[in-house]
Amino acid sequence: MDAVPESTAQLLSNAIGYLSLACWVVVMFPQILLNYRRKSGEGVNLLMMIAWVLGDIFNIAGALMQDLVLSTILIGSYYLLVDSTLLSQTLYYRLVYKAHRTKTQGGAGTDEEGQLLDSSSEPQPAAGEQQQHEQQQHEQQSNQSEQGVQQQEEVTAWYHSHQLADFIGVVLSVASVGCLV
Repeated sequence: MDAVPESTAQLLSNAIGYLSLACWVVVMFPQILLNYRRKSGEGVNLLMMIAWVLGDIFNIAGALMQDLVLSTILIGSYYLLVDSTLLSQTLYYRLVYKAHRTKTQGGAGTDEEGQLLDSSSEPQPAAGEQQQHEQQQHEQQSNQSEQGVQQQEEVTAWYHSHQLADFIGVVLSVASVGCLV
C-alpha cells in the first residue's frame, strides 16, 4: 500500500484538528443552556469548575511566558471565558437567584428544607378540610414527581444524543495527534 502524500496527510491532519477544535468549542453550551432554562446550577460541581478556571489561567500564563502562537493564547482565553461563565452562572443561581426567590415567596424556600421549616407555621386545616388538604398535598407531590421524571428524561435524552458527539471528538483528537506524529 502506498504511503499517503505528505500534503494530503497534512491537509487531513488540519481538517481533523479543526473538527476536534469545533467539538471542544461548543462543549459547555448545553450545560449553560440547561442551567438557564432550569434557573439552577445544582448539577454543576463547584470544585471541578474552580479547578477548570484555575487550569485555564495557568494555561494562558504558560502560553504567554513561552511566547506561544496567538491562536493558543486565544483558545485558552476562550476556555477561561466559557468556564468562568459557567462558574458565575452556577454561583448566581445557587446564591443570588435562590435568595431572591426565597424573599419574594415570603420566606418560603423552594428547597426541601425550606418547605419543611415553613410548614410548621401554616395554620392547620379544620377537621372537615383535612381530606381536601391531604388531596391537594398529594397532587402537588405527584406534580413535583412528574416534573422530576420529565427533567430526568430530558437530561438522559441530551446525554445520549451527545455521547456520539463526545465519542467523535475523542476519536478526532486521537486521530489528529496520530497524523501529527
